[in-house]
Amino acid sequence: YPMVNEHFDGNWGLYDEPFLKYMVSEISRHPQPFFSLVFTISTHQPYHVPEIYSGKFKKGTMKIHESVRYVDYAVEQFFKEAEKQPWFKNTLFIITADHTQMSESEFYNMPLGRFMVPVLIYHPGIDWDKSERLSAPVDTERIVQQTDILPTVIDFVGAPIPAKGLLRFGRSIFDQKNAGEAILHQNGNYWLVKDRHFLQYTPGVEQALLFDLGADLDQKNPLAGDDFKPLREAYIKKTQAYIQYFQNGLIDRKLYVPLKE
Repeated sequence: YPMVNEHFDGNWGLYDEPFLKYMVSEISRHPQPFFSLVFTISTHQPYHVPEIYSGKFKKGTMKIHESVRYVDYAVEQFFKEAEKQPWFKNTLFIITADHTQMSESEFYNMPLGRFMVPVLIYHPGIDWDKSERLSAPVDTERIVQQTDILPTVIDFVGAPIPAKGLLRFGRSIFDQKNAGEAILHQNGNYWLVKDRHFLQYTPGVEQALLFDLGADLDQKNPLAGDDFKPLREAYIKKTQAYIQYFQNGLIDRKLYVPLKE
């Protein structure tokens, strides 16, 4: 990137608007088909906005709000430039986040809430509700996780999902046969979110807690009793299997099993 002092936020890197415009020009240099990824920074603390836009965006009630409006503007400029390019109409865009940020909602400051980010999938030429590519409309309330993105892209382009070479806990969101789920980790605690429940599991702690996903996101009323014991045990075994698979994969350098052995 041609360094321009005014484009540097003073902390993390380049402000989103100039860098996203730069991304358009860089992508246009690539032969097709291509894959490109950008990690934006402007909604990260300290939430700086370029001086040239001082006063342009409403500050809101929290410090982050002004920077969110700036990033919204930056993404808009990206798409205005991208739609002029020959590759635009044949490109699948995926937008997501690594975690939530400061919020007026207490829920998004709780452990489970910090992982509840959207995954936006956009293609200029496809109406997802009517697309012939899908056997059924996509469930927009489905539980997904970031490891679902790669198999989703492979599924979208029509390539067969390989039996080897992907993380074992990633599923295409277009695959209606598989119910969505997510495995989360923070500070030594794990959460398995699946169907209508979620489990909090901490290795070395005897009692894993099962909760109702729709009614108890703040984890105040664990489901107890014999009626829930089989479900809790199934969730525990699956969580332990995920942990074992991930840790052994890192140790043995086989987290992603090669497509060709």
